[in-house]
Amino acid sequence: MTRSVRHSRRAPVALVALAALLAVGTAPVSADGSGGDEARYRFVGHGTDHGVGFSQRGAAGRAYAGQTYDQILLHYFDSRTTYLGRVSRDTTIRALVVRSRKPSSGQTTLVQGGKVTDDGTTLEQSRWTFDTPGVDGRSFPANWRLVLIGSGRSGAWDLEVQDAHGVTKASYTDKDARLTVTPIQDGIGPAVTRVLIRPSPASDTYAGTLRIGRVHGAIRVVNLVPIESFVRSVVPREMGRSNPPEALKAQAVATRSYFLAGRNRSTRFLAFDVESDRPKHSYQGVRSEVAVVTEAVDATAYQVLRYVDGGGSRRIIRAFYHAVGGGATEASMNVFTTEKGRPGTRVPYLMGGPDLDEDGEPYDERATMYRWQTRALTLGQLSRILSQDPRTDVGELTSWPVGTKGSFVERRAAALLADARDRTPAPENRGVSGRLTWVTLRGERDGRKVTKRVAGWLFKQVFNAHRGKGDPLGSTMIFRERVEE
Repeated sequence: MTRSVRHSRRAPVALVALAALLAVGTAPVSADGSGGDEARYRFVGHGTDHGVGFSQRGAAGRAYAGQTYDQILLHYFDSRTTYLGRVSRDTTIRALVVRSRKPSSGQTTLVQGGKVTDDGTTLEQSRWTFDTPGVDGRSFPANWRLVLIGSGRSGAWDLEVQDAHGVTKASYTDKDARLTVTPIQDGIGPAVTRVLIRPSPASDTYAGTLRIGRVHGAIRVVNLVPIESFVRSVVPREMGRSNPPEALKAQAVATRSYFLAGRNRSTRFLAFDVESDRPKHSYQGVRSEVAVVTEAVDATAYQVLRYVDGGGSRRIIRAFYHAVGGGATEASMNVFTTEKGRPGTRVPYLMGGPDLDEDGEPYDERATMYRWQTRALTLGQLSRILSQDPRTDVGELTSWPVGTKGSFVERRAAALLADARDRTPAPENRGVSGRLTWVTLRGERDGRKVTKRVAGWLFKQVFNAHRGKGDPLGSTMIFRERVEE
């Protein structure tokens, strides 16, 4: 089915369509869902993660419908407050690539020149240099290595440059144990350096410079990487090569904006903006780049999303993104809350809303996690799950803490009749998408009633951690559904 390009997400009709969509398959139940000791319910819902900002699967659906990357972005980040801008070509970001590596007592090989390949063919092998006194601008071949001699856990660092056979070619002493290693471009590809104390050769080669120093006697390495090299590495891991080009372009701009907006203000030598020292982290250097994704990244080079804050300053937005919105995105204040569900800060460009086409169909409806469900549970079983964490333990639950889809739809419809522009948690403890801002847990322990209000994200976290068998809650868009015997 061909979908029309649509810019506005604020129209009341879209919210009504969302409510109707959620209502499908809803059966009447009692108000509190008690239903007796043996009543069994499962949790059902839509989407993944926090649901704030850019929906990756929604963006793919919009791209297939013919929308361009700027149209996609200005849907998810409100075109009334946000616009596309640019950053300078010399913009960098600092990525932590080795957090803490204890040096050996003998020799610790730190770095060597890296190489850039294409389909197994070497395009370039980079020479390299470093800033220790005595080097005086001399550069070294790609297969030569910089080696720390001795433990180096305190005092000056004794360093050797060794050739590929381990033969010492030069010796230096660095008094402050702070090195800046710089690759030298000598071919058609980017200049890169290989960090030999990374745990995996699949993610040990980086563009930009390296800062190597010591923290509590251990070696730390921070990569000062050009922003475009950083984004080329991140986008394939965040979204994947199989998405349409306009969706990948949108992800590139969102990625660039998100990480630049979150940069650390510290100017310390080993300060960093993003953690990239573990395999699960999205930045893994030049080896994670993918040609088809790089084309999309390069098509949006240096573009970011900006907004004008209350003081008139033009700032890069913190462009949050997630995998599957589930037919709607959510306001950040309804998701990033305190443990008791107290709403967070209202961010004008992160207000959420329906993600539906003009026929009322979700743009992400084909995503694997568009709809999910858990196994069936009794109230007693849910009590035992929640009692595993003191923050959610209320003894034996006396009623189900999560409402049904039908209850949400009715209350949301009433709120819309009162004010179609409503962006506060509605009804009571849910945002515009239906995601839980908080839940009230009512139970009984030792003959005394116990009541706790906990954030939707905390309820999800505890349930998933202690559920045992069965599928987890995919997001905080959680509803309760009766399971008939």
